[in-house]
Amino acid sequence: MGNGERIERALKFEFLQDWDRGFLESIQSQYNRSGQLSEKQLQILERVEKNNDPDAVANKKRWIENFDDKKKESVKVCATYYDCAGYFQNLVNKILRPEDGKEYIPTEKEYRSMCENKYAQKILTAHFDKPLYQEGSIVLLRASAPLAVKKTCNHNQAIVIQSNASNPESAAKGAKIYKILPVGCSEIRHVEERYLKKFKKK
Repeated sequence: MGNGERIERALKFEFLQDWDRGFLESIQSQYNRSGQLSEKQLQILERVEKNNDPDAVANKKRWIENFDDKKKESVKVCATYYDCAGYFQNLVNKILRPEDGKEYIPTEKEYRSMCENKYAQKILTAHFDKPLYQEGSIVLLRASAPLAVKKTCNHNQAIVIQSNASNPESAAKGAKIYKILPVGCSEIRHVEERYLKKFKKK
């Protein structure tokens, strides 16, 4: 099979990645003009072919079939965190803002890179751990709570309205976010678990 046919075949691969497609389209245009590819281009073409051979395709289909609800939730949580942090932006856009409106399932490599690093693990722990404070319970705001949370409140008591009110925004311990209504306030606040403590009746 000639290199032109190899490129044409590769462009039809079912699980072709965006970068690989762009590369193939580029060398296809070059090959149509000159009939030649560089040694480096041939090496990349071989890599694309290997990543899409029958075994690789079977593994990718298996990954998609086993991409359960918890993985889907984990991806959204991590993507939201990294959207604010400014990392994995291309992948984040595919997950949170897909151009075709369809749910994007990351590859196994993308998932492990974004969701299994040490920062992502802290974010996911904060999200999935059982909340320390139940909805409807009374809590106290710690002295370290952000001023924006405590501002305009008469004292530091609050009622928990909702736990996991939004996805964690920091990789700190106790980053689960609660929706609370501080006593003396007319506005609901969002605060991380680490800024709350149990209210003990005297």
